[in-house]
Amino acid sequence: MRFLLPLLLLAAPPVQDARERPPLERPGLLELTLPEPGGVRTEHFRLALPGAEASGEPLGVARLVRVPEEAGEGRLEWETHFFDARVRVLHLERLEQDELSLVWRELGEHRGRTVRVAFDQSSNALQVSDVGGAAARHRELDLGEGVFTPLFLLEQDRAGRLSTGGFRRVDANAGAIESVRLATGPAPVACLAGARLSTWTRSDGTLAGRYLFAGDALRAFQLQEGGPVALAISTEEYKALLDRAGGRLPR
Repeated sequence: MRFLLPLLLLAAPPVQDARERPPLERPGLLELTLPEPGGVRTEHFRLALPGAEASGEPLGVARLVRVPEEAGEGRLEWETHFFDARVRVLHLERLEQDELSLVWRELGEHRGRTVRVAFDQSSNALQVSDVGGAAARHRELDLGEGVFTPLFLLEQDRAGRLSTGGFRRVDANAGAIESVRLATGPAPVACLAGARLSTWTRSDGTLAGRYLFAGDALRAFQLQEGGPVALAISTEEYKALLDRAGGRLPR
C-alpha cells in the first residue's frame, strides 16, 4: 500500500547530514510504503492499572484497525472504551494520494467533543476544528519543518522504519503539534523473548507513549506514566468485555 504525501506533512526535523536518517525522513517528495496487510488488520487490548494487568477489573478495552482501500489509500482507526468513565474515544486517520485528515472524537453520556485536522494545500498548513457542546474553535497550525500523524507514525515504528531521534506529531486530543523523541531497544527480560520496546518522550521529559512489539505485532502499550497499561487480547475476550460493560457505554 503506497501513499504519496507532501514533504511538509511528513518531513522530520532537519539534520545536518540527511544520510543519518532513513529515506522516510529525508527532504523531498516522499513515496511511502506500508507493509502490505493482505486485508483489514485488527488488534485488541485490555486496559488495566499498572501492576494489575493480568488480574483485577479492567478499566476498558481498545482496538487498533488498519483498513486498506482502493487506489493505494488507507485508513487507520483507534477506538477506546473506558468503562467506569463511560467514555468512548475514536481516533481516525485517512491517508490519500496527496491529502491527509484526522478526526478525534470523545463521546460521553451527556457530552461530546470532536477535533478535526486536515491538510490545506493552498496554505501548506493544518486546519483545526475543535467542537464541544455549543463551543467551536477554529485555528491554523504552521507545519514548520513538518509533522506526522500519530497512528501513521506508530505504523512506521512498527515496521522499523524510524531512526531514533526527534519528530513532530499532531496531538489529536489538544489539536496541536508536539515535539517527541523516539528511543528503541530490546524489551526487558521479563517480556516476550526477542520483543522490542519503543519509548516516546516529550521535550519536557514526560512519557508520550511506550509500545512493546513482537515482530510486527503490538503486544502492549502505555500512553502516560502511571496511566493504564494495555495488553493484547483475543477478539473473543474483547467482545466479551464489551458485552459485559455494554449497559455502561455511550452509543
